[in-house]
Amino acid sequence: MAMKGLKKVLNYQKVQLSHNEDQTVQQILRMQVIRSIGYKIIEFLAWWEDFQKRLFQKKKFVIRTEYCITIDRVPEELWDEVLQNKNQLDEWRQLYGVDPQPTKKFLCEQPYLVVDTRHFSEDFKWRLLGCFDDLDEALDGLLIKSENFHALNLLLERYRGKVKCIYIDPPYNTATNPIIYKNDYRHSSWLSLIESMLSISRQLETKLNPVHVIAIDDAEKNRLGLVLERIFEGREITHVSVVHNPSGTMGMNFSVTNEYALFVYDASCNSIAKQKREDTPDVRDLMNTAKGSAGNYLRSTGKTCFYPIYVKDMAIIGVGDVCPDDYHPSQNVLRDDGVIEVYPIDADGVERKWVLSRDTIEDHIEELCPEIDKKSGKIRIKRRKTAINYKTVWDHPKYSAKNTELNCLVKLFPKQGTWLVYTQSLCIW
Repeated sequence: MAMKGLKKVLNYQKVQLSHNEDQTVQQILRMQVIRSIGYKIIEFLAWWEDFQKRLFQKKKFVIRTEYCITIDRVPEELWDEVLQNKNQLDEWRQLYGVDPQPTKKFLCEQPYLVVDTRHFSEDFKWRLLGCFDDLDEALDGLLIKSENFHALNLLLERYRGKVKCIYIDPPYNTATNPIIYKNDYRHSSWLSLIESMLSISRQLETKLNPVHVIAIDDAEKNRLGLVLERIFEGREITHVSVVHNPSGTMGMNFSVTNEYALFVYDASCNSIAKQKREDTPDVRDLMNTAKGSAGNYLRSTGKTCFYPIYVKDMAIIGVGDVCPDDYHPSQNVLRDDGVIEVYPIDADGVERKWVLSRDTIEDHIEELCPEIDKKSGKIRIKRRKTAINYKTVWDHPKYSAKNTELNCLVKLFPKQGTWLVYTQSLCIW
């Protein structure tokens, strides 16, 4: 009985094993069918995406080209046609708040009214353009209304390597922003969009100190930084905080008052212009006046910063060499020729150091001026800086979102060179 029972158990296990094998084979076959279908779906989607990509990248036609030219550059023989164009006169009323008079005297008094060729016939436009020997040289700017990718490609050959500064104002990818273009991308889609734009715009840069400036907020700032590090490898990336909404936004934890301008530039040279402060200069003592136990202000910590500055008749006339270690002068040393040697020594006789080394002082000599100390009667050297590095926090009414950011950026860079700005439209200076 025991052997018969054991035999039945073994037979049952054999049947169960066989049944499990059948299920496993069926599952494997089912998975193979699913995989085969999946590959076909992937191939179809890849083909469709490639088709969409090729369709998107297909070169587009220029639909329309118009010109805006100030009256002072329009030949006088065309003025009568301009004065007879009702649409142009209406535009002047709207844009400039003037009451156009149908006389040439009026145009002489308003030489910078802009004639927009969109209001005129093709014949007028070509007669006007034919008056210029070099139209490209005469034009001060270019405005393109287009999708950015195609606009950048259109500009690439003509402006390759010629653009000094590129300012980008992309979608912030913040759903709460009340803007008219798509602003709710997935992060990966947004990064792909920005990467394609930056890769093209980088080819437009000049070789000499080009600068990219990208406006962004917290929603994509960190991811944008990673893209910039890859595309602009080796360049400095500075995050400037711009207080554009001092009253702040509604939030559960913080009331956000700022967004960012990311500057991408070559840190080995002066890529960013200085802030001009003629009316409010930064005036400080040239001597290191710091205090503390560390003693970083002492002569011994910067021997090349201890040297005389020559003053005569309260004017700086030169700079001496670095003093030997064993030379210990007083704060002011009067020479027989009337020249006073001024050293970085405080009222207590402590030998300090100038904030500029002997190697660099010559580049800043025009910023220096002597001043009599009211307490000691000794001459001290002041440094008056009117050109100052911009800070990394911009907090001023002029940076408010009510004002244009571009007006602020134009002041950062020399007027020479070409600018490129692209948001929904694309402009070049």
